[in-house]
Amino acid sequence: MKPGYRLPQIAFRCVFYHAALAGAAAAVVGPAYAQRAVALSYQEKPGYARIIAKWADGDEAAPKVTARVDSQVLVVRFDQKVAIDLDAMKSGLPSWASIGRMDADGMGARIALSREARMRLSTSADLVALDILPPEATQFPPPIVSPLIAKKAKAAETARIAALPKAPPIEELEVRGSEAGSSSRIGFYWQSPVTYKVVEEKPGLAKILFSRRGKADLAYMHVDPPANLANLSAENTDKGYLATITSKDELPIRVYLDANVVTVDISKSDPEKAKLAQEIADTARPQRKPAPFAAPPQPRAGDIVSKPAPAPAP
Repeated sequence: MKPGYRLPQIAFRCVFYHAALAGAAAAVVGPAYAQRAVALSYQEKPGYARIIAKWADGDEAAPKVTARVDSQVLVVRFDQKVAIDLDAMKSGLPSWASIGRMDADGMGARIALSREARMRLSTSADLVALDILPPEATQFPPPIVSPLIAKKAKAAETARIAALPKAPPIEELEVRGSEAGSSSRIGFYWQSPVTYKVVEEKPGLAKILFSRRGKADLAYMHVDPPANLANLSAENTDKGYLATITSKDELPIRVYLDANVVTVDISKSDPEKAKLAQEIADTARPQRKPAPFAAPPQPRAGDIVSKPAPAPAP
């Protein structure tokens, strides 16, 4: 081309058009022939060798692989074009691998083995394991287990715990014991009114469930308990504060509310009071009236009735 010579405008447009087409074709065709890198690791253990494959990009899905041993050649096929560093295989498996090459379509590899072998394939999460064993081996190594399994299980458990409803707060309360004659009393003093119910009751034992969770110092009740109290224990449950009261000699236990204080009364029976109560009960019992005397029978027709003889005349 002579200096200063300019291409005709139409020629310039043709060159630009063909260049654009070439670029578009490269953009379309390039990704279709892209190779996806596979990360391989190797293990040689007594009696077998293991090749572990995963996607180098961190994909948590395992590569789709088929494999077989054919005439002392390990044939590995993928479902897409891959890039594999086969040079590292010989150094990674010096007792088993001798040389390897990629298939022409880029979707597989062939590794020449230095001895006769058979194989088994196992998959776990993001990993695929190819185990190579001597033909005479009677047992395969355990299938591969990906660390991702434990990681996902831990994450799932953390999420489950986080989703659980929060436990209700624990409130301070005071538990006091006292004596009144032959009775022992235990009072539960909450900071605000609380509901309760007796969830279990039998001779010498009562369990009280409060509607809130609480914290009380029961040391005094254990060191110097009221006379009729055998034991007092408590724990927080998912439903509230549960107190268990045990009386001595299976004395009767009564639970009631006294001015917003849940009170437990353990009383010995008073012989004088018991006698008086029995007398009152006997007095209140209706008396049975005696049955009236029956009227003498009346004579019927035809009956002979004896009459007393008349008195003699004066």
